[in-house]
Amino acid sequence: MSRPRVSAQHCVLNATTRRHGSRPAFDLLEVSYTYAVPADTEFPRVVPRFDLFVRFVARKAGPTRVAIRVWWRAQGRRQLLHDFRPGRRLPFPADATVVSDQPLRLPNVRLVGPGLHAIEVWCRPDRRRWHRIAVEYFRIERAA
Repeated sequence: MSRPRVSAQHCVLNATTRRHGSRPAFDLLEVSYTYAVPADTEFPRVVPRFDLFVRFVARKAGPTRVAIRVWWRAQGRRQLLHDFRPGRRLPFPADATVVSDQPLRLPNVRLVGPGLHAIEVWCRPDRRRWHRIAVEYFRIERAA
């Protein structure tokens, strides 16, 4: 019997993920990996929301929890800024392989400074260990 497995085929940070139509189709609006803030911005600064579009591939996973961590990487160290743990489980079947597109909302993301940030997606199929399945990077820069 094979072990349950969840992976991410795509992980895209964007300003807004919009679902439309009668089939599960999504628009990813304002996809960018560099976000400019005004030159006089004071930190910490709160971004009201980011959306993260993830295409999951689940192989016999069963119900799966998801966690999202946001890190700031500066001066050779990293600092955990957020640990989002949405309350819902993704309802993957325990006896089949499925592909599932999920927009995940990150509300009130607190940024402590300019520089490189990482967003990690973690999954935990029922009663198993957490494992990281995707990392998405973005940079905060001051406008000139």
